[in-house]
Amino acid sequence: MMSERDDPPPQNLATTFTAMPRSQLVRELETLPADQLRVIGLGPSILLLLDVVVAVAHVVVDDSDPRPLSERFDWLEEVTAPLDATEELDEFLQRLTAMPEIEVDRWGKRLTDNGWQLFAKRFLGAARYDRLAKAYRADAAAVTALLRWLNEQIQPFAVAFDDLMAYVPEKKVRTLLGHSRDGATSVVRGLLALDSVLTGLIEVDFDLRAMDSRPVETAGDLTQLIADLRTLAAGPTRTLLTEMSTGLSNKLIGARQALETSVDGVSQAACSLTELIDRLMRQAFPNEIVMDWIERSPGRKVKELTHRKNNDPANELLPTKRAMALCFIYGGRIVDEPSPFHDAAAAAVVEMRFQLERLKHSDTGDPAEKEGIDRLAFGVEAFLTLAIRIGWFALEADQLQEIRARLAA
Repeated sequence: MMSERDDPPPQNLATTFTAMPRSQLVRELETLPADQLRVIGLGPSILLLLDVVVAVAHVVVDDSDPRPLSERFDWLEEVTAPLDATEELDEFLQRLTAMPEIEVDRWGKRLTDNGWQLFAKRFLGAARYDRLAKAYRADAAAVTALLRWLNEQIQPFAVAFDDLMAYVPEKKVRTLLGHSRDGATSVVRGLLALDSVLTGLIEVDFDLRAMDSRPVETAGDLTQLIADLRTLAAGPTRTLLTEMSTGLSNKLIGARQALETSVDGVSQAACSLTELIDRLMRQAFPNEIVMDWIERSPGRKVKELTHRKNNDPANELLPTKRAMALCFIYGGRIVDEPSPFHDAAAAAVVEMRFQLERLKHSDTGDPAEKEGIDRLAFGVEAFLTLAIRIGWFALEADQLQEIRARLAA
């Protein structure tokens, strides 16, 4: 029973799968005779998956729902539970995964071929085909809205990724991306190109035959867009850093202020950023925790991640800067398989620290130094964004609390 202090549930909000907007295409497909569905290759599990995807799309982009996203999916686990008990979906996904590129091209041509569409009209009947086409466009609009929303959410992190990749050795870039780096804004350009494609689909009402085959153009003023996206990425990161440690946050603020106001700005900023990196990793994960992490991590070789001061065998075994960066971005988690992304991010922060050390002692007034420290500041913030807001995402609440306690000490 609702207490007097409880707020009434928002009106007109679909809180169950049955009540919410769902796939119009599935509703039409469910009216097809069983033999036609078998020919098309759509079983109950695939139809349920399509229904769920479209429902999720509607839920995510619903601006009229005041609830945070985390509270809008109470229905999802129960609805998708049957998918775990069927082999149909697994077989379908395996076929998609195994489909060679030439087969994908063939299907793409079929979908834009008038002859194939005439056959589909004869097979289904003209009236039913038209209803299915209308339902397809409605579902495509919902899913496209979801994809554009996701694209928009990812773009600030893409800028951070690009800023970080600028300091990753070429070999690790190829391992991570499958190709050489092709410019500092490659991931951002890719997302902007995708958004342009999605916009084009909307403009032609999802008629693939009307899609323009010309190369996709990205946004005109890319420099300003990247600056805006950096601000979007850095804002929550700076707030989070301040919540964890005012002292460390001040190092980042001090670096920016030094660049803007001090005649010795490059050197001061380099000192502040170096100290930020060192203190952040050392406080979050002291040496004994990093050493334990190295020893318990499968596939990690102790001798590659440790050193002795002055190379003296009598001195204590200590973690390298790379080991400290790896432990930091993993949040101290033990994983069975090392992640190429985490390895690349650790390599980047080690390289950034090396370049910052050089700039601490070479403040000549050369504009190139100012440009270099600006890029390094973006890189450091990118590392914090990707490590704290993504790398630590899988941590349990008690693990995060332990890290916060060490940072606040």
